[in-house]
Amino acid sequence: MIIALTVMVMTMAVQSFTGTEMVGLSVIKSEYSDKNQNNNIRIFYPQIQGLGDEIREEKVNVLIKEDATKLVGGYLYEDNNLFHDLDYEIKFLNDRVFSICYKGSYGGTTNGQKLSPIILTTTVDIGTGKILTLNDVVNDFDALCGMLVEDRFENVTMWDGRKGERKISERYIQDEGLAGSLQKEEWDITAGTNFGWYVNGRQFVIVLNEVVTYNEFAIDISEVEDILDHGFLEMLGW
Repeated sequence: MIIALTVMVMTMAVQSFTGTEMVGLSVIKSEYSDKNQNNNIRIFYPQIQGLGDEIREEKVNVLIKEDATKLVGGYLYEDNNLFHDLDYEIKFLNDRVFSICYKGSYGGTTNGQKLSPIILTTTVDIGTGKILTLNDVVNDFDALCGMLVEDRFENVTMWDGRKGERKISERYIQDEGLAGSLQKEEWDITAGTNFGWYVNGRQFVIVLNEVVTYNEFAIDISEVEDILDHGFLEMLGW
């Protein structure tokens, strides 16, 4: 029998987040836990409260939970051999956009398989109850790829207090293949490389998740507003 527990463990006020303050809006820190046989899974994820629309609020929260737990599956899980832990940081929250970044580890619990650091991101359009992909917010992928391979994005990943040094150009010397990878909407843990993104109110951040590491590449929104969807910028308050 697989045992999965979801537990509400903490409430935080919206005033601590980047974005527009809303009276009555709060976030619950919830937990998904599965310790069946050799599986050892613990994922913390946020659940929003106080939107004033119960149906929309439930839709948003279901999407967030499903996206946070999307790697709970596959052959490791089916073999009862999955270690997967995640905790989150809210990067941006107002009444229209909720941007979340998860960090943790993923791998097998037996046979000496090495755990890998992993990063996941979720950005939700609160109004429509839809997870936003890069295809929804970027209107010029050629320009985005050019900026990435020219290293105009800064690596802001912190490893034990030190900033990461990885550059996109070290992997993608030219933008061939990069646009397709950025536009891919489904996460594929077997692919070895997956992209994500988040916003923090000031910066637009591209996340590169590789087999044994991850990196975050940030740029000020003012430098990319010409290639971002105008409606999305309005949702952020730009």
